[in-house]
Amino acid sequence: TVDGQHLTYFAREASLAGNGIYTVDIRDDSAEFTPMEFYNVRMGGYSPDGLWLAFDFTSEGTEDPLVRNTWILPANGGRALQLTFANGFDGHPAWSRDGRAIYFVSNRGGGQNLWKVRLDPKTGVREGKPDQVTFFSDVNVLHPQMLASDGQMAFVVLKRTTSLHVASATEVDKARTLGQGKQPQLSPDGDTIYYVGEGRGKQGIFAMPAVGGAARKITGHQSPFAFYRNRAFQLSPDGRALAFFSRDDDLTRLFVVATKEGEPRSLVTIDSREVFVPAWSPDGSQIAYASGDGLYTIPVEGGQPRRLAQLYRWDSWTVRWSPDGKHIAALGWAGPDAAENSVFMVPASGGEPQRLTNNDKHYKEGLEWHPDGQSITYLEIGYNLTRQVYLDGRPTTTLFDQPNRREYIGRWAPDGSQYVFFSFLAGISNYYIYDVDSGKIDPLDTNPKGDVGLPYWSDDGQMMTWSTSKKTGQLWLMDNFR
Repeated sequence: TVDGQHLTYFAREASLAGNGIYTVDIRDDSAEFTPMEFYNVRMGGYSPDGLWLAFDFTSEGTEDPLVRNTWILPANGGRALQLTFANGFDGHPAWSRDGRAIYFVSNRGGGQNLWKVRLDPKTGVREGKPDQVTFFSDVNVLHPQMLASDGQMAFVVLKRTTSLHVASATEVDKARTLGQGKQPQLSPDGDTIYYVGEGRGKQGIFAMPAVGGAARKITGHQSPFAFYRNRAFQLSPDGRALAFFSRDDDLTRLFVVATKEGEPRSLVTIDSREVFVPAWSPDGSQIAYASGDGLYTIPVEGGQPRRLAQLYRWDSWTVRWSPDGKHIAALGWAGPDAAENSVFMVPASGGEPQRLTNNDKHYKEGLEWHPDGQSITYLEIGYNLTRQVYLDGRPTTTLFDQPNRREYIGRWAPDGSQYVFFSFLAGISNYYIYDVDSGKIDPLDTNPKGDVGLPYWSDDGQMMTWSTSKKTGQLWLMDNFR
């Protein structure tokens, strides 16, 4: 706080009081609590007069970290006021020296730049529309901070470059780098790489020959879900079409587009800002997706969605169709009192969700079917164990565990003989291979100079593609800020 006698922090489910903001008096350890049902809060500091606390948080109805807005809260408690109303990222708030404006980072203009919104310092009410302050086109601005002494604004400029790679699955150390892009997927025959464009003027989904050459734009639609290691789009089993979700305001649309040529067709519109990932049925006739409490399928040729099952809440980015097309699996929450999510399975014809996991003390990620369709692999956060649950009722087993490394999600090779997954060392991720027959874990020599993305194979398992992401950061100062 401005008086230097109190510390304020946000706690999520840290006590019986629940989510909220705590202010602790450092002289006697007494604390005041303001309940707030917000997710993933980031503090932005107090106004110069100490009357307001700025913060941002992940918007309601989504766990997408790129959907955030900036708010302020009276320092003595009361009703929070929303200052920005974007459907993208409006975060990292910082106060001006006079307390009459807040600077924040926004991607509303395409790039991630610094913006400014004015407000009445007494009422906290916003005055006018936000104004753009910086105009970078190929980097992201982060973490603005006003320097009180001389009117300078400090901030970070981060440049991320993601490169596409392709190689024989048996000689990944001889990979070819094809250019800039992310989220690559191989066509079934291994001849074409589809990927999400990156960089100025490269928005959309592209195709490129696996041997290299000119890229061809499939669609200019941008998937807002192409962050971290989500599947931004999904190729059909025959490689003739791809499906993706795109967001417009508060509405999200599912599109299908031919990989050769043609315009995207909208199949369904959803009033939600969840993180969606489409899942093709193995015969290519339907697409499965989850939204809220419902699990749905929709014909690729068009029609009404069919609700297969209901659950308290699905993790909408985890829907996976079984290799034989008989079941759909996803992570979800059994009820409002569930401690963490569980693995559920639903018949493709519809029915009650079958809960496959019972140890639900830890959050789960990375749901993937084994190619034989008899088990499902997932990562149990907390224990950091890669586990396998079976359809025939056998007890859940630990597939492998690396006690001295932090392992993360992965993917099965097409023949099921190997599981390729991430592991982290000194903040950099690299691939490791778990061999089923020998039980050994060996590094996959991709020579990474940055974080690696999830791998994809051709149908025969002979070719493999992935991406690597490098970040370069700089600290900047700008003069004459008010």
